[in-house]
Amino acid sequence: MKHILFLLAVLVVSRAEGIGPGAAIHTDEITVGEINQRIKMVSDRIMFGKIPEMSSDFILADISLKPEFKRRFTDFSGDISGRYFDVFSSYPAENNPVNLHELMNEALQYQHQDGRFGNPDLLFDAEKLAGPQMALLWGNGRLLVGLMKYYQMDCQPRVLAAAKKLGDFINGIADNCTNPQVVERLKDKDFMGYICFTQLMEGLVLLWDETKDEKYMQTASRVFTLLPPPGKQHSHGYLNTLLGTLMLYDRTGKTEQLKFVTDRYNELISSPEYMIFGGVPEYFGTVGISKDARDEGCSEADFVMLSLRLWETTGETKYLEKSEHCLINHLFINQYQTGDFGHRTIDSGMGIGIDKDVARSWWCCNFHALRALYETKEIIFTRKDNTIHFNLFLDGEYNDNELHLTAEQANNHSNQFKMRVVKAGINSVLAIRKPSWARQVELTFAGKKLRTEQKGDYLVLDQILQTGDQIDVELDYKVKWVNNDKREIAFPISGKMQAALFYGPYLMSVDSNFQPFFDSEPNYSNYIELQDELKFAPELAPSGSNLKNTYLVMQHIHSDMFGKYPVVMRPISESTWQPPCNIRVWFTITQ
Repeated sequence: MKHILFLLAVLVVSRAEGIGPGAAIHTDEITVGEINQRIKMVSDRIMFGKIPEMSSDFILADISLKPEFKRRFTDFSGDISGRYFDVFSSYPAENNPVNLHELMNEALQYQHQDGRFGNPDLLFDAEKLAGPQMALLWGNGRLLVGLMKYYQMDCQPRVLAAAKKLGDFINGIADNCTNPQVVERLKDKDFMGYICFTQLMEGLVLLWDETKDEKYMQTASRVFTLLPPPGKQHSHGYLNTLLGTLMLYDRTGKTEQLKFVTDRYNELISSPEYMIFGGVPEYFGTVGISKDARDEGCSEADFVMLSLRLWETTGETKYLEKSEHCLINHLFINQYQTGDFGHRTIDSGMGIGIDKDVARSWWCCNFHALRALYETKEIIFTRKDNTIHFNLFLDGEYNDNELHLTAEQANNHSNQFKMRVVKAGINSVLAIRKPSWARQVELTFAGKKLRTEQKGDYLVLDQILQTGDQIDVELDYKVKWVNNDKREIAFPISGKMQAALFYGPYLMSVDSNFQPFFDSEPNYSNYIELQDELKFAPELAPSGSNLKNTYLVMQHIHSDMFGKYPVVMRPISESTWQPPCNIRVWFTITQ
């Protein structure tokens, strides 16, 4: 099958010795595989969905403020429009019915004289700063990013001029917004809180990239230290601020900026806010406390991207594994069968519950999650010197005109891949990550096992790649039960305990669509009786599943019914392809 590739080399510098991330490839090609399928689902939802329809009027309603186009969150001026420019400038879609250039031409008409977009009457005096001002700043921050991504794509001087004008507006209000009393007053005001100001860093850094005007970098450098602790903040804005701070470090090299990010990151993953799925709640301080606790697609996308950037910056594979964990066990399940991303209700004693108001968040999560999926796709393969690294076990492709490789799942099994060398380059070597969740990774060629040398967290093939090579990769997954503290359980155990199961990288689940009887009444004392050996049931997986090797059958005791009954455990991400339902990941187990 021939593919047409639109290639953009993205240089990623590793600060670690030995095997690091290397350089990634950017392609907008849609091929086979789960991540590509998910990209297509959400892209089609944005471009061709009818409820709502993302027309030019609808997209720009948050900056045109025309009464006839009133919709949700127009007070966050630039939120949808900015995200739209961001993702479709970075990853153009050939069949998009909205002309991006015409959309930008109209958008620029709505900029006010002082540089802002949105309500021109809002005052930014320190004593007046409140929710409405923060909402405008949030949207303007997303729009500044969108303007810069569009400018990177098309280099129109008037777009850069508009971005500079908006950047100058932000600089002009920075003194009032950094007033300590303002920070204190707004630090716990959720999605209209202080994070609406701190998230402006991303756009300011991108603006500095193109202008080299130090005033933008100076403002960004003032902001990151003002980010309040998680508290009750909106996690999307919090994580986005950490992303902006890491971008700042990549330009300045100031270690205190990197330390700020890694310290906050480590605090987060060591706290109750870091959930079994690998992501965080929409609002900090809600899981296990509020019955309305839920996640947010934007936040999980941020966690995926922040972890990826930390890996690229430090070369430490632990960040890559955290990104992978959040991607396949949280961001994937956040996606609905309609293609939308949004919110899932978090039940700390079970997993994910059904919300009476299913939140398919077309106003933000669809765009931000799409961006995270594309950024993930770019680093499935990376190259450093003459070594090509296979970093994530997903279908992917690398092509820089000198070296061209593909990886595709085999037999609808997530632990088997066929890697094809379309073009070998000169003295090219393959390095495949050895993840912590696999007992071993075996490489074979024409049925013969290939020799490898482990360097860090990668297995380096002990031979030069040749055009036409086909290398089979197979992973032997570990089985791991963890307790409520997410620590691995040592067996044997006595009595009963609550636990969650990982098979390889996958968080396993039982959902009320695929297995309606496990959690049906009476179910309050159900428990799973563990056997010595796992029983696999790939034949029970839906025909289109890419994860057939992960379907497990276990025995459970159903309360108030004598006897033992089978229950099928499968990865939580499989629930995307069906209507919303209860999804259990916490089980009572015994031996």
